[in-house]
This record gives sequence, structure tokens and C-alpha cells, in this order.
Amino acid sequence: IPTDIKSKITQVLRGKTAKWDSLNINTIEIKEGITKIEKSAFSKSSRLKTISLPQTLTFIDMYAFNSCNILETINFQEGLDSICNACFAHTNLKDTLKLPNSIRFIGESAFQQNESLTHVILPSKLEALNLGVFARCENLVSVVIPASIKVIESLCFSRCENLSEVICTLRTLSVVFPIIITIFSLFRNFSEIIFGWIIAQYGICLTVVLSVLCFAVSLSL
Repeated sequence: IPTDIKSKITQVLRGKTAKWDSLNINTIEIKEGITKIEKSAFSKSSRLKTISLPQTLTFIDMYAFNSCNILETINFQEGLDSICNACFAHTNLKDTLKLPNSIRFIGESAFQQNESLTHVILPSKLEALNLGVFARCENLVSVVIPASIKVIESLCFSRCENLSEVICTLRTLSVVFPIIITIFSLFRNFSEIIFGWIIAQYGICLTVVLSVLCFAVSLSL
């Protein structure tokens, strides 16, 4: 592609699974200048294992990498703002997922059923954990939730059978009671949840060890 045309390309459009597979591509590097990856652009690419994203990328649309069942490494960059519904669901992300702090939105079921994922560190600007975002991540052990979180929706961690630690540094949390029950309702080996509230004016961190169906209903300022 001529350089003058390359410089004008800003989106990766919807792809065709058969085409990607026929090229036998297992590593993709998306070049700087791309700002958006469209819906289902790489979905069901059965040979894709590694993808590198550019700093210019701000938006990944729904299902973009859905069901890339051997995709295990994603090199995220600061600058990414939104990851939409089921974007990385049914992939094979391994070990620790540390998302860029620039991310403000993660859609429903975005990382559902990543069975090799063990630890998650969420971005510091994220305000909501949407429906089923890490559901069925069966080997997930720990999650770090930032102070920016205001809403936790239902089934975020359902069927995460090995999840034993959720560390929260929450200042404001608005959650409807039934939602809390369903978030943790399907944990089988869930042993403890650690909530740390930072009281800014006093600089005191309160840690509460809660059981499976616990809900922190009071915060003394």
C-alpha cells in the first residue's frame, strides 16, 4: 500500500474469518494511525495467537476478537478508551491481564470465558463493571478493582470457581442489592473478598473480610 494511502487509514474494518485463516497468520501488529477496530474484525480467527495494538487506537468495537480461541497475548497501549461487548470473549488470554489506565469503558462479557486468565488489574479510570465481564474465567484467582468504580453489575465473576481475592479501593459504590448476590452467587471455592475503603480526609484504609454472600452496607466517614 503506498505511503500516502497508509497515512489516511484510520480503521480496521469487519473481516472475514476464512480470509484470515487462509493466510495462516498467527501474529498481527496494527500500525500507528489506526484509531478504531470495527465489529467482528478478527472474530473466529482460529490461528491468531498474538496481537499488538497501537497507541493511536481508542476504540475496539464488539466481537472484534471474539472466539479467537488460541489468542493468548494482547499488547495493549495507553490511549485506548473503550473495549466493547464480548470483544475478547472465548479467547485464551494467559496469566495476568493489566489493562491500560486510559480505558474508561469495558462492555458486557468483554473477557468472558478466558480459562487461562489468573489475575486481573483493572484500569484506574474505569467506572463500571458491566454484566458478565469476567464470567466463566474458571482459573481467575484475583482481581484488583480501582477507586474509580461506582457500579458493579450482575454476574461479573460468575462461575469463576477459583477466585479467592478481590481487592477494592473504593470511594463510591452504587450497587443494587440483588446485583451483589448474583455477582458472587456461582463461586464454589471463593474463600475471601477484601474490600479496602480509602477515607481521603483521614487517610485511613478500612479492610473488611467478607464471606461469599456478603455486602458492605456501611461506611463510616
